[in-house]
Amino acid sequence: MKIKKILNYITLFVAFILIFGFALACGGSEPTEEVSKVAEEEAVEEVAIQTEGSPTSDVAGEDKKDVPRYSGSVRTDSSVVVEAGLTMIGYVTSSSVDEVVDFYEKELPANGWEILDKFPIEGDVWLTASKGDNVVKVICGSDDEYPGYTGIGVILEITE
Repeated sequence: MKIKKILNYITLFVAFILIFGFALACGGSEPTEEVSKVAEEEAVEEVAIQTEGSPTSDVAGEDKKDVPRYSGSVRTDSSVVVEAGLTMIGYVTSSSVDEVVDFYEKELPANGWEILDKFPIEGDVWLTASKGDNVVKVICGSDDEYPGYTGIGVILEITE
């Protein structure tokens, strides 16, 4: 499963929830196209995606200091959904899925995260960890957009 596709679905879902909530708060009527566009523009602060060629340099965005970045990886997408407190970052690396998962199983606890879950889904490996009320999900799997690379998806939900 494509890491980028998962991140895009989550972004769209959160944007939809925010738009629907905004419409209900404004009187309960269905959102108009104009309201939907404004709410969507406000909901997603930053989106950067690399779509052409081999990944050679990071797209715009920033890494989160609390969540370790796999050494040698390239950031291929980044988005922040401000109202939901979500940050979603995609990386690729030439390392194997097992090497990446091993790294996060070791480095998340070293950075104060408690690993709650590790499970495979359709060939990917999902790790879920928490630190206080914050939650991070790290998704590792082969990247369909960049054959021969491992995709890493980081979804950080900050509630504090």
